[in-house]
Amino acid sequence: LEDILKNKDQRRTVDVYEKSDVQNPKTGFYTLTKPDVDFEDYVRHSMGMSISTVSNKEQLLYAINFLNLGNGHILAAYEEPGYLKRIRATGTRVDTAQVDALTDGYGGIHCMTQVIRRDSKY
Repeated sequence: LEDILKNKDQRRTVDVYEKSDVQNPKTGFYTLTKPDVDFEDYVRHSMGMSISTVSNKEQLLYAINFLNLGNGHILAAYEEPGYLKRIRATGTRVDTAQVDALTDGYGGIHCMTQVIRRDSKY
């Protein structure tokens, strides 16, 4: 959300781990290499990614709850033209679907399309 990234009093951090050949009793085969790294800096600079922010209103209307179809293509339920323009400006292909029956139950398109793994007992 825009307000979280702008609010430096609510700093978001990540710990960066790297895979190791030596097993650590607490972390398995991973070693902490960079503790307490600023999340935004890590995503933008270390990973070379961009961050597209949304307003609180957009978040409440499921703008960030979309289905990743792969290859830069998403299926979104939020159809506000300004939002779609911002997302498409990143090079993402966006299709939309009317899923009011899902969002009325407080779920979004991503939440409602998750794969359920079941053992074949029958």
